[in-house]
This record gives sequence, C-alpha cells and structure tokens, in this order.
Amino acid sequence: MDGDFVMMNVETGDYHSIRGSGVRIWELAETPVTEGQIVATICAECDVPEDVCTADVRQFLDDLLGAGLLLKG
Repeated sequence: MDGDFVMMNVETGDYHSIRGSGVRIWELAETPVTEGQIVATICAECDVPEDVCTADVRQFLDDLLGAGLLLKG
C-alpha cells in the first residue's frame, strides 16, 4: 500500500482506499481549489488529454462526495 491512502468516514465507519492519481487529487483537494485547477495541475503533471482528465477528476470528486469524504464548498 505504499503511496496509497486509506481513510474512514467517521459517520458511517466505512473505509476507503485511494491510489494512483487519486492520491494526488486528494492532496490538491485538501486546500480550497476548483475542479478546473485540479484538472490543470493533473494535466501539467501527467500526459493525459484534458477531456479525459476532466471526466476522470469529475468522477473521482463525485465519488468522494458520495462517500462523504469531501465537502462541496
């Protein structure tokens, strides 16, 4: 699990693991940031088309929101 994150939703007791680029997205989301800023950073750091990155980041953030691990602000 080197480089992976494991976290728990304290309200539900559910555990979630995050790996790969999800870890980087989580790091970026720890401070106030827009989805567009996350996409721009990931695109700059990785060789990925912007449209693919946007869809993947949006899905990941939606998953975090749905799991109660991220608050929309």
